[in-house]
Amino acid sequence: MPLQEVLSALRDRFGLQYRSDDTLETLKTGVFDGPLQRVAARVLEGYDFAMKITPQGIDVLVLRQNRPGQTAVAVVSAMAVRPPMTAAEVKHYASGHIR
Repeated sequence: MPLQEVLSALRDRFGLQYRSDDTLETLKTGVFDGPLQRVAARVLEGYDFAMKITPQGIDVLVLRQNRPGQTAVAVVSAMAVRPPMTAAEVKHYASGHIR
């Protein structure tokens, strides 16, 4: 199945957002299990991509297919995954209690 169809299925089933200028015609086969970000990263093996993980979901920018002899680039940002601390959490942290 072409990568574009795999990513479209992940979008339809799990809300994964993706965009790319590439045609994403590389054929992918296999059975993938695990958290969505790990599955997406495995499906995108062979491509340079950036992934942003937020409480609203995962957004992937697929840059290009790797060429032989090139180093792959994969960037994952999870800075916004955890919401800001509540006042109670700040007080708890400030008092020296670490979770």
